[in-house]
Amino acid sequence: MQEQFITDKTGQKVSVILPIQEYEDLLEDVKGLAAVVGRVSLLNEVK
Repeated sequence: MQEQFITDKTGQKVSVILPIQEYEDLLEDVKGLAAVVGRVSLLNEVK
């Protein structure tokens, strides 16, 4: 991952910059994980 950080005057990280493709890949991963969580929740309700 090729992230860059923006820091405040004290050196604390406050933001991150990612290449667009890496950002889009992360969004897809999050969507996939959300779908898995939804399926697991449904299975737990059936039990």
